[in-house]
Amino acid sequence: MYHVPRCYTENRPALMMIPAKRSCPSGWTEEYEGYLMTAHSNHPHPTTYECVDQYPEYLTGLNDNTDGALFHFIKADCSGVGTTGQQNETHQQQIIALQQQSVVLQQQVEALQLKDKSLLQELEFQQQESKIQQQTNKELQAAVYSLLKALLTGELPKTENFGESEGEELPSLREQICIFGVRGVAGKDGKDGRDGRDGDYGRDGEDGKDEKDGKDGRDGKDGKDGLRGSAEAPGSKGAKGDLGSRGVPGLPGVNETKGATGAAGKDGNPGAKGATGAAGPIGIKGATGLKGVKGAPGNVSHVEGGAVYVRWGRKSCGSQSTLLYEGFAGGEYYKNTGGGVNYQCMPPDPQYNKVYTSGYGGGSLINGAEYQSFQYGIFPSSAYEQNVPCTRCYTENRPALMMIPAKRSCPSGWTKEYEGYLMTAYCHHAHPTTYECVDQYPEYITGLSDDTNGALFYFVKADCSEGGTTGHCPPYDEKKQLTCVVCSK
Repeated sequence: MYHVPRCYTENRPALMMIPAKRSCPSGWTEEYEGYLMTAHSNHPHPTTYECVDQYPEYLTGLNDNTDGALFHFIKADCSGVGTTGQQNETHQQQIIALQQQSVVLQQQVEALQLKDKSLLQELEFQQQESKIQQQTNKELQAAVYSLLKALLTGELPKTENFGESEGEELPSLREQICIFGVRGVAGKDGKDGRDGRDGDYGRDGEDGKDEKDGKDGRDGKDGKDGLRGSAEAPGSKGAKGDLGSRGVPGLPGVNETKGATGAAGKDGNPGAKGATGAAGPIGIKGATGLKGVKGAPGNVSHVEGGAVYVRWGRKSCGSQSTLLYEGFAGGEYYKNTGGGVNYQCMPPDPQYNKVYTSGYGGGSLINGAEYQSFQYGIFPSSAYEQNVPCTRCYTENRPALMMIPAKRSCPSGWTKEYEGYLMTAYCHHAHPTTYECVDQYPEYITGLSDDTNGALFYFVKADCSEGGTTGHCPPYDEKKQLTCVVCSK
C-alpha cells in the first residue's frame, strides 16, 4: 500500500498534471514528478490516470499480496491496433524536416558552385592578363637592350623606327637613355648668342629713416659673498651678584561679619518596602459586563491566479486564455475493460525517466482518440474517425472554472472559454470514460485518418425511455445531442 498525503499549494491556485512530461512550463512550480499509472488494461475495473511519485514510499507491515485497487505502469500503444499514430506523425515530421534541410543544403551547394565558377573565371582572366603583361615586358626588355647596344656601339637605329626626323629625335633620345649606361658622344657646341640690349638707368634711392635710441642694458649679477672672519674664543664667566634687601611686611587683613545660615538639606531616600501581608478573603463575584462593540473586518489578502483546462478538439486556446501546450487526446482502448477512464491531453514530445523495455511487462497501454461523429451534420464529415487534438489552457486571474453540460452560455459575470458537445465512450463498449466537452468546431490531426479506433468520442443524448428515464423529458429530448460550455471567473 502507498502512503498518500494531501497537499495544499498556498498562493498557487492553478494546478495541472501533465502526462508524458518531466518538467513544468516556464513560470510554474514543480510539485513532484513521477510515472503515469492506472488499472491494468485487461482487468474488469477501470480507474483514473494518476501521477505516482518517482520515489515511492509504502506502508510497513502491509506487504501481503491482497491486491485490491492496483496501480500499473502505462506505455504508448504503437502496435497499429488502437495506435496513437504519433509515432508515424513524428517520423513524418522528422522526414519533412530532413527534406527541408536537404533542400537548404542543396541550395547552399549550388551557391558555392556558382561562387567557385565565378572565382575560376576571374582566375582565368587574371592568368590571361598576366601572360599579356609578361609578353609586353619581354618586348620592352628586348627594345631597351637593342637601344643600349646601339648606343654603346655607336650603331643607332634607323630614323624611320622612331617616326620623326633624326635631327629632332636623336639628341633627346641620347639624353634619356644615358641613364641606362655610358653617356653618348657630346653634341657640337651651339652658336654664340647675340648681345643683349642696354638696360634703363635706375632710380635714386630714398633717404634712410632715423633710428630709435637703444634700450637700457640689464642689471649686472650680484657679487659673491666675502670671506668669513676668523672665530674668537668666548669671554670668561662673570662673578655672582650680592643678595637684595628684604621687603617690608604687608598690613593685617580686615575682619568680615559672619555670613547667613544656609538652607536645610533635601529629605533622605525612602526606606525599603516592607514584607507583603497575608491575602484577604475572596470577595463576592461582580455582575457580568456589557458585550463589547463588534470590531471592524480585517484586511483580506487577494491572491491572483487562474485555472487550467483542456480544450478538446482544438489546436489553440481562446483569445482570453494562455496556451500552455498543444497535444493529442489519449485514453484506453475501447474494447479493454480496465485501464484509465479519464481522457488525457498528451504532449507531442514525451520525456522518459527509467524504463523497462524487455518485453511487455504487463500494465496498461494508452492510445490515441478518434471522433465517432459519423455523418450527422453536426461535425464536418471529414472529421469522422480522425485523431482528436487538444490544448491545455490557462485562465489568468480567473481561478474559478466549470463545465456546464446541456448549456451553451455561461452565468452572468462569467467568461465563456468555449462551447461544444458533450462526448464520451459508447455506452455498449467494454471500456467507460469520463464526459468531456469537445469544441463545436473540431479540428483534427492530419495524416492520421486510418480507422484504428483506440479511445473514442461519441455524442451523448438523454435517455428518455422507461428503462432509464432521467425524469426530465421534456425539456430533455432523447433525439438531440447534448451541448456543453466551459466557463471561468
